[in-house]
Amino acid sequence: MAGNMKMTEKEAGKLIVIIRDFVPSYQPSKTTAANWQRILGKKMTFQDAEKYLLEHFEESRFLPLPADLISRWQADFNPDDIIPVSPPTDLRGGQPSE
Repeated sequence: MAGNMKMTEKEAGKLIVIIRDFVPSYQPSKTTAANWQRILGKKMTFQDAEKYLLEHFEESRFLPLPADLISRWQADFNPDDIIPVSPPTDLRGGQPSE
């Protein structure tokens, strides 16, 4: 789950191109990229989405939906990767400052 930059509509369009490369009969509409961006762009970067899209095609012959990529993204979550943040001094149980 790389970076903080969320996916743009142009990047979502690149995902649609990848899908068409694997499924030449796929005919996306003019709004397909915008709709994929609306769903995936809130959650993941283009790099993540591309990774999960390619994984999908490694294991499935069916057209992916945004939900397929989101499921893979969620399954890839590792709580051990979270870097703990120290609580502010006033929450550490010490004496309040005067």
